Amino acid sequence: STATSTNGAYLFSNLTAGSYYVQFTATPGYTISPSNQGTDTTKDSNPDATGKTSSITLAAGQNNLTIDAGMYLPASIGDFVWNDVNHNGIQDAGEVGISNVTVQLYKNNIFFASTATSTNGAYLFSNLTAGSYYVQFTATSGYTISPSNQGTNPALDSNPDATGKTSSITLAAGENNITIDAGMYLPASIGDFVWNDVNH
Repeated sequence: STATSTNGAYLFSNLTAGSYYVQFTATPGYTISPSNQGTDTTKDSNPDATGKTSSITLAAGQNNLTIDAGMYLPASIGDFVWNDVNHNGIQDAGEVGISNVTVQLYKNNIFFASTATSTNGAYLFSNLTAGSYYVQFTATSGYTISPSNQGTNPALDSNPDATGKTSSITLAAGENNITIDAGMYLPASIGDFVWNDVNH
């Protein structure tokens, strides 16, 4: 066992020929990067999500200095879909969550993941990397998306436009944006008929 140096380097030396694997333990708060990405084996991250590499066979005298591990601080996006009874686009006291609403996440305008709200209207996309995202909410049957960006508190407003799509959300490494909400309401109506009442 060893630990990385101040610049992240490590080395196991004086080994005999044989079959080995390396187990990396992520620093608290970090997640292991996806493995074997790209075409340059000297630049990619080798371990799987558990931190373990595949088998490495060393011949006598061989020096394999390509066994690297990427780690990142995961980010997240989420919060709440609620029944905006007074359709003002603001979460008011007594307004409850809506369950089983489909919520989709897009990264760089490409579909990334999908989830559904819980029984209390909550949702979360976690373990995300830094980047540009948007969220697409699908209104429950009969409901209409509330007006967006109302009021002065971004933690209580409804974010998507009338189509259910939010504006771009830029996440930094380790950032947790838990303010992306959607209000929905059941629209009502008044009306009927105006006629020429000939016999008044």
